[in-house]
Amino acid sequence: MTDAVARLQETLRLNPEHLRALAYLGHIALKNGEEIEAQELLQHTLSLDPDLPQARLDLGALWYEFGETHNAANEYQHAWGLRLDWGT
Repeated sequence: MTDAVARLQETLRLNPEHLRALAYLGHIALKNGEEIEAQELLQHTLSLDPDLPQARLDLGALWYEFGETHNAANEYQHAWGLRLDWGT
């Protein structure tokens, strides 16, 4: 376990609904090929805040890996709609 993961898990121990910690752990799980853990973390994150763009993008990537292209497209569209002001 990396130091970053340990710190994120400690953050969740202190605050189980810490959005950024949940989203980052979901992202790390996705990148490490831990699809089920990533799905659970990302869906939990979005149940707390459905408008978190990075979690939507990561969940879209996960759906794409599962071959669920329709669900992936929905997540990407949702994320895009949330942040049309990126870079402004």
